[in-house]
Amino acid sequence: MTTACSKIAIVMALAAAILPLAAWNGHEQRVGDFTLLIHEIPDVPAPAEPTSAVVTLTNAGATAVSGELRVHKLVDDWRAVGPAVQRVTVPAGESTSVTFQIASGPFVFSALYPLHIQATLQQGDEAIVIDAVRIFTVNAKRGIADATLTAPPELPALLLPANGMLRLLGQTNVRVAWNYYDQPLQYKPIGWLGSDSTSRAHVSYSRTTRGDTRSCLNMHPTWYPGGGTVLCDYRVQLPAVTPIRFTFANALRDSSATEPLSDGVDFRVWVLDGDAEPATLFSQFTDSKTWLPGEVDLSAYAGKDVILRLESHPGPNRDTQVDSCFWAEPTLSAGTPPVFAPASEPPAALKLAAARLLGGSAQAIPGATALPLAGDSGVRAAVVAAGDYGLLDGWFLFVGPEGISACRGLELELNGESLTNSNWRFLRCETFEAEGRPQWLHRFVDGNGQEATVRVGCWADGAGMRVKIEASQRLTLAQPGPWHDQATSVFYGHGYAIRNPKPFRASYGGHNLASSHVGMEFAKSPALLVAVDNPPNHFEVNPARRVYALATHENCVMTFVPEATAMAAAVAYRSLFDKKPAGAVSKLAGRMLFDIWGGEYRSIADHMREMLRYGVSDAILTVHNWQRWGYDYRLPDIWPPSPRWGTLDDLKDVGRVCDPAGIPWGLHDNYIDFYPDADDFSYRKIYFSKNGEPVKAWYNRGRDALSYKWRPDQIMPYVQRNLRLVKEGLGTSHCFIDVFTSATCTDWYDHDGVYHSSLETRRHWGEAFAWIRDYLGDAPTTSEAGHDQLIGYLDGADCQWMTISSDPGRFMIKLDCDEWNRVPWYSAVNHSNFVLMGAGYSTRYEGQRSRLLHGIVSDDYLSAELLAGHSLMVDAGCWGYNALRKYYLAQDFIRHVALRHISRHEFVGGNIHRQYVEWDNGARVWVNRGENDWLLADGRCLPPFGFAINYGANQLTLEKLADGTFREHSRGPSGWFFNARQSAISQRQLVPAVPSIEDFLDLGEGRFSWTLRWDAKGPGPSGLRTFVHYMEDKNEPLSIRFQADHGSSVPPEQWQGVIRDNIVSTIPETCTDARFPIFVGLYKSDLGRVATEGRQTGGTSAWIGTLVVTRNDDGVVTALKLEPAPAPQNPSKTTLQRNPIGTMVDFELATTDGAFRLRETSMNVWELTPLPGQPAFTARLHLNKLFARWDGVSVSAEAREAGAEAPAVKYELQDRDMVLAIDPEAVFKIVIKR
Repeated sequence: MTTACSKIAIVMALAAAILPLAAWNGHEQRVGDFTLLIHEIPDVPAPAEPTSAVVTLTNAGATAVSGELRVHKLVDDWRAVGPAVQRVTVPAGESTSVTFQIASGPFVFSALYPLHIQATLQQGDEAIVIDAVRIFTVNAKRGIADATLTAPPELPALLLPANGMLRLLGQTNVRVAWNYYDQPLQYKPIGWLGSDSTSRAHVSYSRTTRGDTRSCLNMHPTWYPGGGTVLCDYRVQLPAVTPIRFTFANALRDSSATEPLSDGVDFRVWVLDGDAEPATLFSQFTDSKTWLPGEVDLSAYAGKDVILRLESHPGPNRDTQVDSCFWAEPTLSAGTPPVFAPASEPPAALKLAAARLLGGSAQAIPGATALPLAGDSGVRAAVVAAGDYGLLDGWFLFVGPEGISACRGLELELNGESLTNSNWRFLRCETFEAEGRPQWLHRFVDGNGQEATVRVGCWADGAGMRVKIEASQRLTLAQPGPWHDQATSVFYGHGYAIRNPKPFRASYGGHNLASSHVGMEFAKSPALLVAVDNPPNHFEVNPARRVYALATHENCVMTFVPEATAMAAAVAYRSLFDKKPAGAVSKLAGRMLFDIWGGEYRSIADHMREMLRYGVSDAILTVHNWQRWGYDYRLPDIWPPSPRWGTLDDLKDVGRVCDPAGIPWGLHDNYIDFYPDADDFSYRKIYFSKNGEPVKAWYNRGRDALSYKWRPDQIMPYVQRNLRLVKEGLGTSHCFIDVFTSATCTDWYDHDGVYHSSLETRRHWGEAFAWIRDYLGDAPTTSEAGHDQLIGYLDGADCQWMTISSDPGRFMIKLDCDEWNRVPWYSAVNHSNFVLMGAGYSTRYEGQRSRLLHGIVSDDYLSAELLAGHSLMVDAGCWGYNALRKYYLAQDFIRHVALRHISRHEFVGGNIHRQYVEWDNGARVWVNRGENDWLLADGRCLPPFGFAINYGANQLTLEKLADGTFREHSRGPSGWFFNARQSAISQRQLVPAVPSIEDFLDLGEGRFSWTLRWDAKGPGPSGLRTFVHYMEDKNEPLSIRFQADHGSSVPPEQWQGVIRDNIVSTIPETCTDARFPIFVGLYKSDLGRVATEGRQTGGTSAWIGTLVVTRNDDGVVTALKLEPAPAPQNPSKTTLQRNPIGTMVDFELATTDGAFRLRETSMNVWELTPLPGQPAFTARLHLNKLFARWDGVSVSAEAREAGAEAPAVKYELQDRDMVLAIDPEAVFKIVIKR
């Protein structure tokens, strides 16, 4: 069907179409005078039936145009119904619309789908092609994932054995139902778990911590669009024995900082006995956030076939807010079942016999196996002793000079069910030897008579004991059992030392549990490192139960290493780690990372050119924002580069700068997020949940666009396609792929329901990195966050070393403990295997604190890099002063320890904030991570985040002198660096201005005005703009709801005193929030954000107030007011450790009030390079201390900028010192006459 409309109608139609373009933006495409628009397609409830799609072609030119509109592409089983091509003629200044119809075959899901339309036009001799794509939503009921039934489907019976137990968790014979209040129940198919697409009622199996961590049934009552209940049915054949008990525990989840508190959930247990009325046997309305035990006596139903119903009801108030709730370990027992109740301590006779090993006794231990271990601190041994259930209640003992540590065997699950106190019945444990190693073969049978075996082999390997676990069925959990005592400290991840932790559970991934090894220290016995070779599930800590369990799954090998301290165990474990370096680790190691998000290509090239002029070449560059459709959108269609940041030749210029200098450079890529509007999208390339639903990936909030998760086995053709385009187009020498070492190596299901393990994921992801490295010519490959499971495939990653806090917050790990600090836990094992760069993206490391005090430019951040020996990292806000300060100060040391090993670590005086690290090449490192000064034995005083490093004749130090002056300096192969740390630091680092709000006025109808006031003590860089963000009032993620960015009435480079800018804003109709925190700051495209003073939000924005909105019942804004910004949570006790302007700091070889590097470039020729961006200063060089012999000097200067006029040189000799006036924009050459 074809229609036409007038010019006026065109304008109105386009306006209506353009207004909501914050979302997917491929549906309207303009080429010259022509616009192709695919109108919005309503949600599709019945994909097998034809759905209409209206397409409009608009001609804004002066002549008519003719051509064809065609359904260019659909995915999977979708097809055009009727004509797929329609001819159109569009008069000048008019538009023409056509309607296509599309439908799908059976391979379709309730998910997002694309419709691609192509216009091929002919205007005279010119051929014009326009491609557009519209995303639409299918809300269909398909199979187990979406079907809802009004009649209850027949439920197969579970068998509770006489004198046995039946755990309900993990059972697939479960029937979920929900309703709206006072309405009939709606049933899901047997085995369904998940979130119902209509009511949003939720049921799943999970594990959660509510005081301690337990397996549970997670439920949320019906809440959309109205409230109701949710329930689970289990049909059980009860035996004719008594008593029959049903036990469980209940709790609710916590509310976040911005959520209301739940009023509670009514937990109910029903029994349905044939035609009799359902009987309520238990009802408890509670809002408890810790486990409340529950028990029901079912003895009256002995011998019957009944349905046991678990219901989570919102309660008498019918309030469903924050009603996610849990049924922990729901279990039926009949008669007198065998109870697995292992001892909490190893037998005294076993401990006594094990202790004799310390004396060198070679006597056999009855019923146990002793394994001598290598160790640097006395005799060590492991003892393995089986119990009544083999190694399920046996003991691993670790004997050393410190005493005996003991772990109660192994905790194992097959097919999601524990092997103890469950539906599995232990038969026997057989012992034998294979290949000279003791083996324990455990045999089990389930309630259906199905048998299974678990074989465990143990052997000594250097300083550690290996434990190999092999199961005949899928091993879904393997972890050590409880320990003999509470640990005083635990260690994990990139490096967290945590004293006396409260219960927590860290999931595996680069932002938290980044290591496959964890550690525990005990008060009176050896410390232990525990490691796994497979991707871990999590690290669970529950001191009350003495649980310190690193969990994994699938057949695996665990390693236990006892030592005097956990860090010593990590050093000992390094040689036992099973993964070896990838091919380009040696090329990547030690290089400073320029991690650049944003900025024009030409500007990045110019900045790198500037860095080279300053001598920065031991580096690597990653450019993140460049993709064809913008950052993380329409992936994997990334080529050609986005013109937003410049031309292809502009991007090539980056290579023309980096390649001759030997600096590897490359681009950001991503094969986690597959967007439905990408050209080759298909749900056959997406992985699925166990319930048959395609798994969602990243939600691009800025575009309101959702992606889905790639099947790991489908990425390689697109990796190869894209990298060939990049190599041929740009010749890059490095590649960054996002997420792969941030997210865990996941288990997944394909669309046929076939299970694929994390080991397969690890292989496919790893092979992609290996191919890229080889294809680009031994090119370093990197990823995000840096977990350790891709070591051997991947060369390195940016390290995301997050902050721990007892309060929840953005980019924070919520964890309660007495105290904690960062330690080189990961580096002690993997520094030479894998290159960690930096300590995190600045905002992630800061953890809602200021960039200056805790971000990438801070002493805090740098001290963490030096503590662990990580490669240095800078971002786009560091160009110039900050990048050069890091490089000149610390790069020589980082190069010195690249590919080396940590040989020793110590908490000096037992203080976890005062750390000493020794490297195998003799480098010695002292770092003060505490809040108080630390006086070293040699008299140097380290302020908070200060450091002292000696390596050979070289050193670098941030110290505090006796008069309170701060001194930062280094000596290395590339020269000396002196930094007086004056308070007037680089403008690129801080604009000394405080923002605030004046004259707020409610103008009515959602409009308001106010004045942004800046109290400026000095200027900033040129070209800065002001951002004003009205944020959503949520803790995480923070999202911009609307904004009022602008250029200031006074250019920031001229700021001094009070600057005022008037702002008028209107709340968009789509923003229905009641509160909008107002964040302001300064930015420039090539610098990123530049910090200001004021109440920091984390990063480089200041919170200046909160807009509070009052609305009537119709949602119309009736009043606006302003609240002041709240005081910061957990304000930092750190101060900006700077010296007053003009303070001359004595470095023994030189005295200065500025910052500069001094190096010998040739015989008797020295170069003095000041850091740019600082005020003019004075350098007094003590020539007698610098040079053994000299008769005179001459000085010349060159401008930093190529072609600029050289500045005048002003210097004089005073008492064998040379006093030189320094222009920071110049480089000085000093010739020594001998």
